[in-house]
Amino acid sequence: MRITNNVIMRNTKTNINGNKINVNEKNNQMSSQKKIDRPSDDPVIAVRALRLRSNLSELKQYLKTNIEEAESWMNITDTALYNMRGIMNDMHTLCDHAANDTLNQDDRKTILAQLRQNQEQIYAEGNADYAGRTVFTGWKTDTTLTYSMDKPEEHYTITQPLSFADLEEEAYNYNMVSNEDIVNFRTKAGDVSDPNNAPGSKTLERIRLAYDQIGLAADTGADPSGRTPIQPGDCKIQWAKGDGSLGGTITYTTTTTKAMEAADYVIGDDDCVLNTDTGELYFGKNLAETLKENQAQFTFTYDKTGFEKGDLTPENYFNCTNWSKGDASDWDRYTYTHYEGGAWDGTPPSYTTPKWIHEDINYTVATNQEMAINLEAKDVLDQNLDRDISALADIVQASIDAHNKLDKLTAMQKQDAYASEDDQKKLAAMIEVVSQEVDYADNKMRDVFTHYVGKMQDYLTTMDLARTDLGSLGQRLDLTKNRVESQYTTVDKLKAENEDEDLSDIVIDYQAAYLAYQASLQAAAKVQEQTLLDYI
Repeated sequence: MRITNNVIMRNTKTNINGNKINVNEKNNQMSSQKKIDRPSDDPVIAVRALRLRSNLSELKQYLKTNIEEAESWMNITDTALYNMRGIMNDMHTLCDHAANDTLNQDDRKTILAQLRQNQEQIYAEGNADYAGRTVFTGWKTDTTLTYSMDKPEEHYTITQPLSFADLEEEAYNYNMVSNEDIVNFRTKAGDVSDPNNAPGSKTLERIRLAYDQIGLAADTGADPSGRTPIQPGDCKIQWAKGDGSLGGTITYTTTTTKAMEAADYVIGDDDCVLNTDTGELYFGKNLAETLKENQAQFTFTYDKTGFEKGDLTPENYFNCTNWSKGDASDWDRYTYTHYEGGAWDGTPPSYTTPKWIHEDINYTVATNQEMAINLEAKDVLDQNLDRDISALADIVQASIDAHNKLDKLTAMQKQDAYASEDDQKKLAAMIEVVSQEVDYADNKMRDVFTHYVGKMQDYLTTMDLARTDLGSLGQRLDLTKNRVESQYTTVDKLKAENEDEDLSDIVIDYQAAYLAYQASLQAAAKVQEQTLLDYI
C-alpha cells in the first residue's frame, strides 16, 4: 500500500481527535465522577443503573416513609396503652382500698372523684390519634372511640352478642329513704318504719347490656327504617347450646323502673325481665342455671336513642345501623358489621358463634410484605369497662348519700327545733331505718369493690396482652427495618460501583489520556515539519 503525505496527515488528525475525545471523556468523568454521561456511552451500565435506582427508590420509600410512619403509629399506641395500664393499675389499687371497712366520708368522696377522673382519662387515651387518625377505631380513623359531645338525637339499632359467661350476680338495694322523706319526717317516719317499706337487698342473676336507656326494635321514637315496633308478645330470645344446636326460647317481659320496689325484684325461677332503663336482663334462678349448664349463646338486638359525652360509639364494638345519617338510599353506608355469625341458619336450626372481623391497617414495609400495625378498641378496652366504672361510682355515691342522710338526721336530733318528744321519737325511728340503709350501702360497696379487684385484674391482663401483641409487632418491624436497611446499603453500594468512578483512578486515566494526546500532538508536529527538501 502506498503511503502518501495526505494519508499520514489524515491518520494523524484521526489519532489526535481520538485522543482528544478520550481526554474529554476522562475530563467529564473526573468532573462528574460518573462512568457514563449518557445511556449511549454504555447501554449495559445504563440499564443496570435504572434497575438499581428503581430498587433503591422503593427501599427508600419503605425505610424513610412507610416504616417510619408505622413506627410512629406504634409508638403512639404504646404510649396510650402504657397510660391506660397505669390508670387500670390505679383502679385495681382503688378497688382494694375501697373494699376496706374503715372508710370515712372523706375517703368515699376521694374514691368517687378518682373513679370519675379515671373513667374520663382512660377513654381520653382511647381517643389517641396519630396525624389526625384515631389509632383504636380500626378503619374508621376519622371517628373517635367515644362521643366528644352529647348526641340526643343519635339513633342506633345495635346487635350485641351475649353468652352464659356474661351472667353475674348483682345485689340490688331497694326502699331507700329519700331526702324528701327526711324533710317531711313528721309524716313520713311511720311510713319508712313500716316493715313492708323497710330497706332491703335482693341478689339477682343478670346480664348487663352495653347501654342503658334502651328500647326494643323501633320502639324509641320515629324510626326511618319503617320497621314495625316489637310488641310485648314478640319479646323472645332464641338461645343456642354450646354445640350450636337450638337450646330453647326465652320469653321476657319489660320494665322501665330504674329504682324498683321490692316486688319488682321478685323474678320467677323460669322468668326473664328486661329493664330498659338500666339496660339489664334479669334471669330467674332456674333459667340462669339452665343457660350456664348448656353454655348458652345468643344475640340481643335493641335500639338506643340519645348518647352522652363519653359514651362508647356503637360502631366500634357492635353490628349496628345508625339511622340518624343519610336517608333510605344511604343507610347501607351507615351499617357496621364487626361480627360474622351470631345468626340461625340451616335446618335443623344451628347457631354460629359470632367471630370478630379485624379491621387491620396494613403498611407495606418491604417488597411483598405487609404488616398490620393497629390494635382495635375491643383488643384493649372491654365494652363493659365504662359501665363497670359508672356502676362503682354509683355505688360509692349511694354510700355517700346514705351517710349524709344519717348525719343529717343525727344533726337534726341535736337541734332545738326538733327537741320535742314526738320529733325525737320520729327522728329516732327514721335514724334506725337509715342506719339499715347505710349498712346495705356499705356492705354492697365492700362486696362489689372486693369482686372488682379481680375484674380490674382481668382488664389489666387484657391490656398487658394487647401491649405484648404490640411489642411483638414492633419486634417484627425492627427486624424488617434492619433487613431493609441492609438491602438499602447493599443496593446503594452496587449502584455506586455501577455508576461511579473512583477519583484516584480517574486522575490516573486522565493523565494517561492526556499524555497520549500530547504525544499525538508532538508526533503530528514531526510529520508537519517534513518537506521535499528532507529527501534531497
